Amino acid sequence: MKAVEFFNKNKDKFHDFFGLSLNKYLVSELLVIDVGSFDIIKFDSEMHDKGYSEDKDGSLSNYVELKYGKSADAFIKALIKE
Repeated sequence: MKAVEFFNKNKDKFHDFFGLSLNKYLVSELLVIDVGSFDIIKFDSEMHDKGYSEDKDGSLSNYVELKYGKSADAFIKALIKE
């Protein structure tokens, strides 16, 4: 199960960047058929709770880069592609 292995391999990195559990943002029903699915809508909502605002920060990607760094932004993009 390629997708499950990818997410298991990266859960600690996600926690290190954001202090959150990666499992909270995975669509588990899709992992059963080995389809990775990072719930960007749920992550966006969490970032709003942490202070993200489209009006102030622009894109979610821009906010993540500014608050957590370029590596964190690239990491989120990799999760979305998986």
